[in-house]
Amino acid sequence: MMDLKTNVHKWRYYAAQQHENKYVQDTTNYLLDKSALNKIIAMWSKQTKEEWRMEK
Repeated sequence: MMDLKTNVHKWRYYAAQQHENKYVQDTTNYLLDKSALNKIIAMWSKQTKEEWRMEK
């Protein structure tokens, strides 16, 4: 009986760790994507400003 309780406890702990790991990975990927998007927007903004200056 004690083995069963121990195994259930270990399984719940393992499942909680996996859930937390998935959350951390999703958050990391989100932040990396956001950073890449911000770089693209900054480059586009800089190019657009340069084009506007050349038109004047």
